[in-house]
Amino acid sequence: MKINFPSDAEIERVLKKIAEKEAAEGYSYIIPRSAPTPDRLKYLLCKEIMKYKHRHNLNNTELAEVLKITQPRVSEILKGKVHLYGLGKLIDLITILSATDKDLKKKLDLTLKIFEA
Repeated sequence: MKINFPSDAEIERVLKKIAEKEAAEGYSYIIPRSAPTPDRLKYLLCKEIMKYKHRHNLNNTELAEVLKITQPRVSEILKGKVHLYGLGKLIDLITILSATDKDLKKKLDLTLKIFEA
């Protein structure tokens, strides 16, 4: 089976379109590798919250109820607006979700073991 990769021009076109949308809407779906470590960690935590939402088939309002935050706050998190939240708050939210999600609990426990080592 032959895999056809997009051309450099096509990749540039798509990245430009994403950047334009992000600039217009004020958030980013992707974070650069050069971003500061705390922002990269916050982005990964936001992604885990998004994965939880999809695994449990929740809408934003339902997720807000689980997390005990407002629906607009959930929307900000799902859009990756990492600058609005501290690591501590996002870790608190992940901890809430891990109480009802075995996979997320395993990831959280593994992460804690790494930092405790």
